[in-house]
Amino acid sequence: MLAWYQALDAIQSPQPSPLVPCNDPVHVFTDGTCLNPALPTCRLAAWAVTLAHVDPPMVNQVIDSGPLPGILQSSYRAEFFAVLRALLVLRMQHRPVSIWSDCSAVVKRMNRLLAGAEPKPNSAHADLWCQMFECLKDFPSGHVSITKVAAHRTQNSARTPLEEWSFAHNTFADQAAARAQLDRPAAFWALFDRHVNSTLACHHISRTVQQTLLDISKAVIRDEDCGAEEFRSDLATTPEVPHDAWRPLPSLVIPQAAVRWYGDELVRQIMSWFWMATFQSSSPTLWVSQFQLYIDFMLSGERGPTKFESWQVGRKAPHIDLLAVPFQTRSRWFNKVLKECMRHAGAGLTYAYCRPSSRALFLHTGCLALPWSLDRLEAVDEWILRMIPAGVQRSSKALEGLPIATKDERFDPVWFTTA
Repeated sequence: MLAWYQALDAIQSPQPSPLVPCNDPVHVFTDGTCLNPALPTCRLAAWAVTLAHVDPPMVNQVIDSGPLPGILQSSYRAEFFAVLRALLVLRMQHRPVSIWSDCSAVVKRMNRLLAGAEPKPNSAHADLWCQMFECLKDFPSGHVSITKVAAHRTQNSARTPLEEWSFAHNTFADQAAARAQLDRPAAFWALFDRHVNSTLACHHISRTVQQTLLDISKAVIRDEDCGAEEFRSDLATTPEVPHDAWRPLPSLVIPQAAVRWYGDELVRQIMSWFWMATFQSSSPTLWVSQFQLYIDFMLSGERGPTKFESWQVGRKAPHIDLLAVPFQTRSRWFNKVLKECMRHAGAGLTYAYCRPSSRALFLHTGCLALPWSLDRLEAVDEWILRMIPAGVQRSSKALEGLPIATKDERFDPVWFTTA
């Protein structure tokens, strides 16, 4: 690739030789050609400018042609470069100049320049268009025009004398560009041959490796599918809770280590709620998600804690719903305080990342093994399904916009401990 780019960068176009002034209007045809257009790293372009004589009408003369200089090789750039060379060659003309091109992009953009629009410096091929814009300043206003001619049309397909004339001269320009493409030294063609063969070989190796990786991936997936059939159903259900996952709570004592971080009122509020729900509970031990615990806390008539500048009880932020704090953030605040309080209280809880016991939450998330009331969990599920009728699938993204829940009369109010 380095040798190839160096060879392209070494291509130089000779200084244009201005055409001697003509007594008649000047008509020139421009064209660009490109080898290997489907392989960007192997493209090779050339261009040509031909003069259509007025008398006799079918005589054509090549006035400029050559390989396209630079590492950016494409048929479009060759077309643009041919028009630039035409303007450079025709600067001395006193009669109107007509440029004919079979490239629609050239005609459209050239007409913008002729209308006075300056080229954008960051547009494609801006270097050529800026040079064309400067060249046009050497011509009187209205002195230059450009016309679109149909590409690759034979004289036999012409319906008018003008079409026959333009098709013939456009064919001459095509042939001149093709000859310019071939007019390169033998050493260049040897390098071109090596470069193309190397590119095709690398492309073949790359596709073979990609196909091999794809085949391996498909085989792995097939094997996993076969081996996972017998336990895949377990992944979609709530796992069993270990028999020793829950240890009965002792009498409630407010841990001062937690109070130093979160304040007495907040710690007393959350621990009183938790002890009321679990102390000497006869309910079965279930996997309860941290989302369910936060909703249960709100349905009990309490507001979750907030953490903006410092930790505060929820009643000190009565308008938090106007701040549009995501549900996941509010839940994370609540559960952090709960877990820290339990840690400082010496109450060991069993955590797991699994699907909770819920008919509304169908996702894997952080859960605690707790002897939680089935009636309370059912009420939490009802609240979630009122907000999200289809339930929460796979991701917690659907929970993001859940509002702050209001007191549910089925839940006992939280009585703060004085311990």
